[in-house]
Amino acid sequence: MNPDTWRTLSSISKEPKINVSAVAALICMGFLFIPVAVYNRPLFAFMNGLHTPFTDTIWLGFTTLGDGFLLTVMLGVFLIINPRIAVFGLLLLACSSGLAHALKYLIPLARPIILMDSVHLLGPILRSGSFPSGHAAAAMAASLTLVRFTSSRWVAVVAILWGILVSLSRVFVGAHFPMDVLGGAMCATVAFIGLDALLWPALEYRIPEKPVLSSTLFRIALFGEIAAGLYVVSLYPSYYSELPLLGTFSGFCVLVFLAVFCRKAASGRK
Repeated sequence: MNPDTWRTLSSISKEPKINVSAVAALICMGFLFIPVAVYNRPLFAFMNGLHTPFTDTIWLGFTTLGDGFLLTVMLGVFLIINPRIAVFGLLLLACSSGLAHALKYLIPLARPIILMDSVHLLGPILRSGSFPSGHAAAAMAASLTLVRFTSSRWVAVVAILWGILVSLSRVFVGAHFPMDVLGGAMCATVAFIGLDALLWPALEYRIPEKPVLSSTLFRIALFGEIAAGLYVVSLYPSYYSELPLLGTFSGFCVLVFLAVFCRKAASGRK
């Protein structure tokens, strides 16, 4: 990965700053939420009905990559690139998922398989906790993290597009209504605005932009990341991934990145 892609901060301000683009996106999603909620079931029936064996595999792949634990492991890789990205991403992922699950508890809505007569279902049968989509919240949290730290417009566009596709995959696999997906994206955006404006200005200066190999905390985090990668490769996909082979491959890629980093670090000490 080209290090010039990531933004180098010349100064750190502790004053809260509202991300105007994120607020504008949240307002747009708020306006979109009303018509989506009104036509929620017809939209689901139309989108969920667009399936072929080939597209089923594609959407299962996207929905697999939206798994919260898998995204946690992927974001953890940034510990060896820029620890600030990893910490921000993991905090945002936790906040987004926490907000989404709180709303699931407060607004208990049934899944499409319960409310619709015909559902093209791929993956496990889920009956409750429909609103909002946890996958959509997690995917958009990861996307917004990359957008927050990259200086490349192309990286930002690809990151947002990836988050949108992961979110939409939840409709195509029959797990969520469109309203649920939009609600999950809004959870991630709200969490992003709050974290970026309130907590991050005071926390950012405490986190180095480059990994400090001599730091005990960094070594513990790296060990935890390696252990999580091994878990993803060995056991996790078989029980929790909609497309186990892709889950295993993702974990393998994580371990390769970590192995290359550890080898370079070891060579540097000689």
